[in-house]
Amino acid sequence: MRKVLLVLCLFLTACASHPPQAVSKPSGFDYMKLSDAQKEEYAVLKEYERVQAAEVDEYSKLLRNIGLSKNAEELGQILDETIKDCRLSLNVYTKLLPTAFPLLYSTNDYEKILTHLKASANADFPEIDSDYIIKYVPKDKGRLYPVAFYGGGNELYINQYSYSEGEILFTTLAREAYPGRLYQAAYSEDKPPVVREIAENYKSYINGYSAYAEYYSYKWSELPPEYIKAAQNMMLLSLCEAAKKELDERKPPHYVSYAGGLLEILELKETADYPDKDFHEFLLGQAAFPFDTIKSNLNVWIFLKWLEKNNPSQ
Repeated sequence: MRKVLLVLCLFLTACASHPPQAVSKPSGFDYMKLSDAQKEEYAVLKEYERVQAAEVDEYSKLLRNIGLSKNAEELGQILDETIKDCRLSLNVYTKLLPTAFPLLYSTNDYEKILTHLKASANADFPEIDSDYIIKYVPKDKGRLYPVAFYGGGNELYINQYSYSEGEILFTTLAREAYPGRLYQAAYSEDKPPVVREIAENYKSYINGYSAYAEYYSYKWSELPPEYIKAAQNMMLLSLCEAAKKELDERKPPHYVSYAGGLLEILELKETADYPDKDFHEFLLGQAAFPFDTIKSNLNVWIFLKWLEKNNPSQ
């Protein structure tokens, strides 16, 4: 059974990477004379034709090319709904919480923050043996670069001429280091080079994951529990507003790849309904796939987890 499901998973992946080509019906086409297998194949072809026809908008095709499962209209609706929900919840928080919003983290010592983030990541994400090399942005370049950023490999750059508040550095290091880009790269290190190259095509997964890392890291901050969801909603609202503006103006999908990818991941997480560490292990294993394929893989993964729980001897 496991082998069959794994073959199914690989088939779904292949379909996403090489979608079936639409073919015209031959003269005298009679659906009722098709075999069951031919009818299934025909249904797949017709569904693909339907999706392609619905995506006459070039921007929707661009969204597909970066790995999102939504077309422009669908993504626009989801962004609008998320913006509305975040604003409503923040209005409630504003009335219930004190006006002074506490700092996320009480220090801007990057070594202490990294130590804390790495330990927290090893608790809630798959534990891996990873380390990093700190490099520094030259003073004359300080204004050109963010407070911290992942430099490839195991290199992390710190810009000492950019930051002044611990809360800015905390979330940035979560996004760029642990459990973000540096951690994600270390986790994928054992994958074949061709897989890592394919993954680079799907920016919505790469950028969406880094946004998710930042979003998740608020749980590890020094905020009182009642402030955490408010902080996450503030971050989500800001990102979705920037993405919606970009989408409406049909600009290259930069913020769209971050917000769209994050929303895809949050949707996957809700569907999975498993402990965070289990879900994160699944998610990190999907680095070369678009979200359509990841959704299919998630269904297989959920079934395998159910099978493992209910048939431990299998």
